Amino acid sequence: MRLPRLRHMKFLSDRLGTFAFSAFAVVLVLMISLAASAQSAVPRFERSECTFVPPPQTASLRPECGYLVVPQVRGKPQGRTLRLAVVIYRAKEPSNALPLLLLHGGPGGEGGIRNPWPPLLSPLTRNRDMVIFDVRGSGLSEPQLCPGFYESTSPVFNRRSRQEREQGYNEAVRACAERLKAEGIEPSAYSTAINAADAIDLRRTLGYTRWDVYGVSYGTHLARELMRKDAAAIHAVVLVSPGSWSGAEAAQDAFTQQRALERVFAACATQPACHAAFPTLEKDSYEVYEELSQRPLEVHINSSGNPTTVWLDGERFLREIPHQLVSFRAVALPLLINELRRGDRSGAARQLLGSGMMGPWYPLGHLVNCNDYGAAYPASVVALKSKLRPAFRTIADDIREHCDGWLQQLPRNNQPRLVSGIPTLILNGEIDPHGGDLRTSELVTGLKHAYVYEVRGRGHESLGSCSDSVVERFIEDPTRVPDASCLTNVQQIAFATQKPNPTTLVFFITSTIETPTQFAGEWKVELQFPGQPLIFELKTDGSTLTGVLQPPRAGLQPIEIFDGKIDGNTMTFKFKSPDGQRTITLIGTLSADEIAFRREVEGPAPGGRPGISLFGPAGPQTFTAKRKSKGPDEK
Repeated sequence: MRLPRLRHMKFLSDRLGTFAFSAFAVVLVLMISLAASAQSAVPRFERSECTFVPPPQTASLRPECGYLVVPQVRGKPQGRTLRLAVVIYRAKEPSNALPLLLLHGGPGGEGGIRNPWPPLLSPLTRNRDMVIFDVRGSGLSEPQLCPGFYESTSPVFNRRSRQEREQGYNEAVRACAERLKAEGIEPSAYSTAINAADAIDLRRTLGYTRWDVYGVSYGTHLARELMRKDAAAIHAVVLVSPGSWSGAEAAQDAFTQQRALERVFAACATQPACHAAFPTLEKDSYEVYEELSQRPLEVHINSSGNPTTVWLDGERFLREIPHQLVSFRAVALPLLINELRRGDRSGAARQLLGSGMMGPWYPLGHLVNCNDYGAAYPASVVALKSKLRPAFRTIADDIREHCDGWLQQLPRNNQPRLVSGIPTLILNGEIDPHGGDLRTSELVTGLKHAYVYEVRGRGHESLGSCSDSVVERFIEDPTRVPDASCLTNVQQIAFATQKPNPTTLVFFITSTIETPTQFAGEWKVELQFPGQPLIFELKTDGSTLTGVLQPPRAGLQPIEIFDGKIDGNTMTFKFKSPDGQRTITLIGTLSADEIAFRREVEGPAPGGRPGISLFGPAGPQTFTAKRKSKGPDEK
């Protein structure tokens, strides 16, 4: 009787085993399917190794890198996706402090990940995460929008007539637009609203429920969009060097540039030495504009071995002025205008033009501005022109702002005024050519809890350590009025009235071994750009080279040299620019009592403008240092 039962049980066991295996297989397939679905879902965050060189100031921080994967076209998750580069600097002592999102300027160019942000150097890093991402099409993020457009199109603006410039520029825009289409890049997918949607996705995928937001330049525009779209998730906002909010950016910039220049005129008039040297500064400025408009000046520039001819007319003169409205250049602006009016015009023109490169802006910047405002441009230009002096009306309608070359159909956006109770700190430079009078502007009138400060003598640039400390205090407690008393101690620009001496470069080279090196001694060379002496203190054991470059101005740390070596009669070493963004290599060949140096630069131009100093891409490509004395151990 038992055997049949056992056979029945075995049959039942086999059937149950088959069922269990089938169920397990179904669960396994489902798990694999869910995992694959999670890996393909958008938006999502993918961790990765950090492939960028972090700013040297962040050496004590813990970076974690990855990519935010988002659809190129919102609403089409099955279409093309983009990988947006992200870095999170984790808190040194994690706490319940909210993370700080850092939004970069532009949009376009180098993005924000490789930027030495002031908050990264502050006590804020102790207990809160710092989050940075390069917006789509910028920096390390996808896609690359017409790589090389900025550099290849710049020479167009050196042509003699506006008609020639406009023709060449429009040809470059059409070629870029065709290239974007061929690469499957959708022009309408690049706007501030979409950048804000990406930032919201980033917050959610990183698991943050709330954060603080810090924006600079264009980043302040993006921060305002986040205040509209994601207000419940924002605790406090910092806006540093905010730009114009009108669709007619060039016309608005013409107005704010006019206002900034008038402030320079007024400041010079209050300084006895400046007023005595340049009593008719404002009149001289507009006469320079008129003279150059009637008779453009042909200027020959040799930058990094690349000879360039620039036609400096009145329009180009005004377009170069904003680059002089930063504190370290504005010092010499009255002198430069005086030289153009009645002095060394060619020398002053070369100083004004730098490398001779005038940027056409980045394609991303065009797409964002055109998608943000589109058809609003023409009406805004007409409204603003009535506020401009005749000279500035010539730059209010900028050929670079014509959107019909970038977009087939212009959107008709009507941006509502922002009304918000989020605590907001706004800091702007006194002579910023891109920022208006913030206390009375639309930017502030809709903010119910805003603190607004203007930093004396500063332009569209870093606003200094005092401003950084105000930001720190505000972020720590945005419910209280921040202590901004240090701003009263910021000095006004002391304008130069005489040509500065050229920069002296000094090399002190000593030997660390008994056998002296042939390079030992003191070497000097004068470089043709103004500034304080730059001093290298170098040591060698005959094959390796170590040492520092003493800081070019007070308050900075010595700059370490690296990869230093000596091979026969050739010495080579590298060092970083003070902002950490560029690597400069000096290669020196010894012959008797002279060292012939060749200089190479890797990294972005400062602020999008090739600098002319030892640290800038447009600085001297070659120079020769002469021995002034031998080392103490050399006969």
